[in-house]
Amino acid sequence: MRATATPKYRAKISRLGKAIRVDVLESSGDKKLDEAGICLLERLKFHPAMRGNEKVVTTSVFLIPLSPPK
Repeated sequence: MRATATPKYRAKISRLGKAIRVDVLESSGDKKLDEAGICLLERLKFHPAMRGNEKVVTTSVFLIPLSPPK
């Protein structure tokens, strides 16, 4: 069985649904895995938060299970 880690990230999501700032809140203990999670969040497209009919910037927390490559 391969080991996995679940680092915690905080991402600021723009009105366009892109992560515009990603911070590691809890590290996996492996800098490269933490950076892989940041890269993943920066590439994803999110549905922007809405306030009424207006898209707004929001901050969300993500837990991403990561495994080192084989």
